[in-house]
Amino acid sequence: MTSPRIAAANADMLHTLYRKLPAGPRTPALPALPGTTVVWGTKDRAHTLPEAYRDQANTRLVPFGHQFPVSHPAVTAKLLAGQA
Repeated sequence: MTSPRIAAANADMLHTLYRKLPAGPRTPALPALPGTTVVWGTKDRAHTLPEAYRDQANTRLVPFGHQFPVSHPAVTAKLLAGQA
């Protein structure tokens, strides 16, 4: 953002939205939609899967990092094909 006016407008909007958020961390529920699946790379060290998601039937853990869709295309294709 090179425009100070746009940067200030974005900052004001984010501040307004942030003030309306509930206090404290929360873990949103996974959608109860058929065909919705979380595929999580367990070797991702920058992020962690919330505990609430670990034991759900629609969560698939794979032994890769977050980049696995690109670095392991065959595994990704097999996972996606299994969801059809």
